[in-house]
Amino acid sequence: MKRVEKIVGIVANLHYASGYSLVEVYRQIIEEYPSGIVGRCIVRDYSIDAVNIHVDLESIGVGDLILVAGKERGRPSGLYEYSIKPVEPSVGDIEDLRREVEASLTGSLDIDDVVRALKYFLKQEFSVVECDSGGRGVEYCVDRVREYISTICLDR
Repeated sequence: MKRVEKIVGIVANLHYASGYSLVEVYRQIIEEYPSGIVGRCIVRDYSIDAVNIHVDLESIGVGDLILVAGKERGRPSGLYEYSIKPVEPSVGDIEDLRREVEASLTGSLDIDDVVRALKYFLKQEFSVVECDSGGRGVEYCVDRVREYISTICLDR
């Protein structure tokens, strides 16, 4: 049995078709893998605020975090990956910190808001993978994200 190395957090933002499609991806994964353990990964529904993501990650205690989200930014269809470095807030930046985390803590599931807040709570770098359907429809992101998770978790 392989060791769990990654935590794949699916952030399903219902404001975008590509974001909503990730609800289906998570449903399919849990149907096939009821424990949420997929090969070397734990797959979680992180359609929650940054503080609760942090608490869940602390309870798991292992693995590199990869957040997966749908986000329409007017790009060609595809998956876009980037890394986020943690930010250590300084005492003088409390007002800036409050502004940065407020949207996530008040219920926004937009990946920008989640990432903006989460970088203050985590102590390690994490990755974000966005699916932009480029107008190709909901199924496009369902298929791409399923392929991506299979590739990183199951070596396919």
